[in-house]
Amino acid sequence: MSHPFRRLSSRRPFLFIALLSLLMTVAGLGGLTYDLAAAPSADAATTVTRASIVSIAQGEVGNSEANGRCAKYGPCTTTPWCAMFVEWVWDAANVSKVPSTWVGRGVGQWGQDNGLWKARPSGSRGNPLPGDLVVYGSPDYVTGGHVGLVASVNSDGTITTIDGNWGDSVVKRTINPLTATGGASGLPISGYVEPANVADATPRPPAPVNRVGASAIEFNKLFYAFSRGVSNELRMNYFVPGTGWEKNHNVEGSVTTQPVAVEHLDSMWVTTRGADGTVQYRILTDSGWDPWRTIPGAVVGAPAMVEMNGTLYIYARLADGTMHYRYHTSAGWNADGTWKTLGGSVASDPTVTVFNGAMYVFARGTNGHDTFRYWTSANGWSAWIDLAGTAAGRPAVAVAGKTLHVLTRDNTNQIRRHSLTVGAAAWQTNIAMGGPTTADPSAVAAGSQLHVFVEAPDETVKYLYLDGSTWSDWRDLDGHTSTTLFTGLRGGNRFVFTNTADNQLELRYWAPDNGGDTSSSPAGWNAWTPLVTNVHP
Repeated sequence: MSHPFRRLSSRRPFLFIALLSLLMTVAGLGGLTYDLAAAPSADAATTVTRASIVSIAQGEVGNSEANGRCAKYGPCTTTPWCAMFVEWVWDAANVSKVPSTWVGRGVGQWGQDNGLWKARPSGSRGNPLPGDLVVYGSPDYVTGGHVGLVASVNSDGTITTIDGNWGDSVVKRTINPLTATGGASGLPISGYVEPANVADATPRPPAPVNRVGASAIEFNKLFYAFSRGVSNELRMNYFVPGTGWEKNHNVEGSVTTQPVAVEHLDSMWVTTRGADGTVQYRILTDSGWDPWRTIPGAVVGAPAMVEMNGTLYIYARLADGTMHYRYHTSAGWNADGTWKTLGGSVASDPTVTVFNGAMYVFARGTNGHDTFRYWTSANGWSAWIDLAGTAAGRPAVAVAGKTLHVLTRDNTNQIRRHSLTVGAAAWQTNIAMGGPTTADPSAVAAGSQLHVFVEAPDETVKYLYLDGSTWSDWRDLDGHTSTTLFTGLRGGNRFVFTNTADNQLELRYWAPDNGGDTSSSPAGWNAWTPLVTNVHP
């Protein structure tokens, strides 16, 4: 089975991590206090040009499965490796953001998610540039496509590309982008992904990037998972490509809710509710962790975070059942220094997302219905809108393809779904998804695919799976016990984290190139992996 993190080798030294591991070994430390230490990061900023990217790719032409020289990109003899190759090239060239998926079409999805995507219009070559990645097949975390690297753009309308895993080798080809096809499904070119920090890039307005807060996120090429420790401290685990998991770091604090994290202003923000009832947060920058900070004002339950077009929003409910928010930009927190009210009458913690250009905040209303408001830049905030059916907990929200899904536990402990698709006239509401469950669901989407996880009455983790428009039946993840459930996404891989009955945080992941999810459970899943002991039940 392939590795959970798609880019296995990194040419960038993580000196901090090596020293950290050595110190822990010498001192015999189990749970390290990670307070204001240097953050794990890549090399200092390096000037990257399109020519340097192409030069590195050119030097790899001729490497193949037969001569074994493709092995440095990843397990090229057992797994399709076109994406491994282009990601290795970008990483070797010190491009600041690099995909971490082994799925060619997933590179396009990553480009969309990070504001680096350039679609190829029908009947046109589009706007490829040397150093761009050329994607065959529409962006999505599904197999069947291909990805290469643009070496030159030619005056006759063709482009020259350097492709890994083309005939099991790295080859240089000249193609017509209007007619070229690639991948197992013979798909046409859908567009290009441009490198983020090239010195000779054509200036253009930055594309909007939206990020939803989660307990497990990718940041600065590492994958982080946060949890609440048994003594109410913040616990952190992170995965380093080519090295493995760094486990059980104590980031201190006094937290009372499951933490959530999001990238904002090139830093990682982690927020929770503190022991004094206020929202508290810490920021991880290239220099390390900033001290804990407080947003004044008592709140109830766990806050939620989302970044939309460069602005960070934190939502929380107050004791009177009203929903409030604060927002932060490069200029600082909202100038009036107060929580902004959305009113309402809610009985659960909020869940937030961005969908089709609008920001949504959901909760369970005191009337027993899922309820929401949404905001657009053109029209501001809507009124509160109720969704049909009963709700008994905090809804889970995920966007799969062009559809927003809201998953909720009803008063009979069954899962219900509400869905809104771009272009549809109305919501589909109160769709029975089965169960039963004893806790609120958790959901994670990648492209057009969606996984929904629940804790069953027998304390096993079960899940449903959506592939485009087809739902699976409920499936069991090997009967693993659970008390807390959260999810994460990296490189198209879906992760589920659970606190076990003995207060240990464990994870499983599913990868689109691990055999899919079309046969009996647990196809595509790895085994449970322990991360942390002494997490809060």
